[in-house]
Amino acid sequence: MSIIDRDKIKKRNYEEDFEADKAALRAIAQRAIDVELFTIPLYMTSMYSIKGMHQVNINNFDHYKGRIWPGSEPTCDAENENEKAFNSIFGVFIQEMFHLELTANLATAIGKRPKFTRGPLQRSDNGWKAYGEGNKIVPGIVDLRDTQNTSHLEVKLGPLDQNSIDLFRLIEQDDEKAKANIKSDKTHLYFPETPFADWEADDDEGDLPMFGSIGHMYECYAEYASIKYKGYTYERLYDDLGWTFERDDVEITQRPRLFEILYCENLKKKGYSGDMENCIPEDSPEYDKRKVMFNNYKGDEFPRIKTDFNCVPPSKAFKTAIKMMSAIVDQGEGHHDNQSFDSEGEVLKKYQPDEAVIATKYPSYNDDGVKLPDDEATHACARAQYETDTHYARFDEIRDKLDQIETWVDWHNAGHCWNENDLKNHDYVAPEDCNGAKDQDPRCAIPTPAEVANSMNRLKDKRGKSGDYFEAFSQGAVGAIYGVVRSLNQFWRDENYGLPLGAMRASGDRISIIWAVYGETPDLSLGIGRPSRTDNLFNACQGLDFENPGNSCAASEAYHTCKNANSCRTQGACGVVALDCEKVLPSPKKKCKKLDDTYYTAPGDNQCKTLAGCSVPISASQMLRVSSGEAEMTLYNFERDEDGDFTPVKLTNDAGEPATIPFKTGTTVYDAAWEAYTKVLEAKGEKAPKKPQPNDMRIALIPN
Repeated sequence: MSIIDRDKIKKRNYEEDFEADKAALRAIAQRAIDVELFTIPLYMTSMYSIKGMHQVNINNFDHYKGRIWPGSEPTCDAENENEKAFNSIFGVFIQEMFHLELTANLATAIGKRPKFTRGPLQRSDNGWKAYGEGNKIVPGIVDLRDTQNTSHLEVKLGPLDQNSIDLFRLIEQDDEKAKANIKSDKTHLYFPETPFADWEADDDEGDLPMFGSIGHMYECYAEYASIKYKGYTYERLYDDLGWTFERDDVEITQRPRLFEILYCENLKKKGYSGDMENCIPEDSPEYDKRKVMFNNYKGDEFPRIKTDFNCVPPSKAFKTAIKMMSAIVDQGEGHHDNQSFDSEGEVLKKYQPDEAVIATKYPSYNDDGVKLPDDEATHACARAQYETDTHYARFDEIRDKLDQIETWVDWHNAGHCWNENDLKNHDYVAPEDCNGAKDQDPRCAIPTPAEVANSMNRLKDKRGKSGDYFEAFSQGAVGAIYGVVRSLNQFWRDENYGLPLGAMRASGDRISIIWAVYGETPDLSLGIGRPSRTDNLFNACQGLDFENPGNSCAASEAYHTCKNANSCRTQGACGVVALDCEKVLPSPKKKCKKLDDTYYTAPGDNQCKTLAGCSVPISASQMLRVSSGEAEMTLYNFERDEDGDFTPVKLTNDAGEPATIPFKTGTTVYDAAWEAYTKVLEAKGEKAPKKPQPNDMRIALIPN
């Protein structure tokens, strides 16, 4: 049932109310982004607390054959409650990222630039402030102290336990449950009517009322979007914009809704006309520049949902927006149907994912590097398994099986320690000829299962003592997530900017290893600072410091610098190398102009920010991969100018050609980084320090 007085919506006065209504709609648009983003670290942290192991299986790469690493992953044949719970929450986690995309595109459509950093969720040092011991606020939704049955819960990161699962259920509950849970003397603080009372045009996002439930937030969103103004017609709108009205799908005397008015104003700023002749046709190579991750040129994971506003005319913008909101609410709590979002027991077919498309976009490989059949693609299997279940229903089911689920906290509390058999399976064959043979097995250069197990045990033993790495591990997780949210800011600002999908995957590994080593919740409140773009050369890893040779600490300001998420030169060390570049250009994705397919960037010595690799600090097990099998890396020195800024200078040999180092698939990332580092120091006339042995943190880190 509608929450508003329809006369208030249909009889608003344009001259008196438009600016305030516009401000409110855009504020709700940002609040929806905040709420969806809030759930992602929260659900992800608990999801990776579930005890489990995984293989690092990569296309056409078998050097990790037989090795297994800490961290659960999606599976096609879930055999126990751990695997079932992980699959279920994994599907929710993915859909929350989908919701984040939808809310960002909704905001952009009405001229609101999405923000994914700071605000109510993060501090200026990139640590997360939305979660913590004693915290009672679900941002924008409810203060738990105002509830009858859930006031004891804490809005904190933690393992999959009673607090977390009940918190998840509260977040995803519908209006009926939410209203019944609010104390009678606090109901006036929640479930506001629209238009908001006393809302002013200059009110900021912090002045929004508490919505009481996510569903009610979207109800208010839809109601504001639907506002019409007395006497304000399409004729006046098009006249205000300087457009010629030549449409056959809407009458000139009809009144546009607020969403449609702002949509047209935004199109005007972009240089589009009301007839949308400038939209991007699907057969255009520019089509993939749309702000879409789930429905893109590689396939539509949700084929029955329009996920952006490309080629959407003004007359259809409102309906498109409502369908997006309906998808979000239906997947979460099970409500839909335009503005009223009536309840249904299951997710409607039109809002369910396409398993075949997911299998094609996210294939799985065995540990020989061979692609598995589509019906064994683990992401597709996991997401399809619960496709009809709402988020609330999934969490309800997990709550009933909670005592059958083992977390890493449970495993550690039982007194377990790591041993080499935990980190290998029956396919593992130890490499031979590791005593200096010329063509030795490249696996000889990475730690053995026994060495990894020993390092993990030592790390646990040092908890709270000298040499404790827990904070560094947690900063690594913060940095991995920051790499994602920072890039989301860029992604919705620059059509040429690519999304760092690798950083998303790596975030899970960074959180998993903390659970597995310590059995403790990662501390995502820790700040990592904001790396300078010109004043410093932040080193990528242990010992790779151009300004302070011998420094063994990686830069905490940028612990994870994946491709497109990298903010500093000389950082980056992923197994997937990037092509070298010629010069820095203004736009993020165009920062590097490819010279040819011959030279690649050296780990820890790249001159281009966004095309560097990832994983800082570098896992001692991380190996390079290149399609040609063997290739060359160019080298750069960095010279300060009189203003203190750095300029990259490419090193050349006596013939004036680029100075390079060779590498091949299977070369460890750190070995390549160290060779590049020493060559640059030699070119500067400096003596390279002794190559350090990998520390326990780098040995324990999962290659990704």
